[in-house]
Amino acid sequence: MVSRLFSLAVEMTFREWLIHVAMITVSLLILWRVGSNVREILHLRRLGMKRGSYYACRIWGARLIPVYVLLVVEIAVVLVVGLLTVLKLRDVTYW
Repeated sequence: MVSRLFSLAVEMTFREWLIHVAMITVSLLILWRVGSNVREILHLRRLGMKRGSYYACRIWGARLIPVYVLLVVEIAVVLVVGLLTVLKLRDVTYW
């Protein structure tokens, strides 16, 4: 397995490596952002309605339901933009 990875590494150019690293970086950023939003949603739900509303007003400056909507919409936007970026990077020519 390791020898196969090394043989792939020898055959790749710097530009190919750069594009693969960019795809991995974008994927990690997507996972990090979605994970932090999901963690925030779970934190708000764990606090309950009353304390969650107070937390949302104090930290986010908004009511609880709009904060949920904002976080879910941000998750969707990050996934779509990240997926399109990764797909576009996959189609880059290596010349």
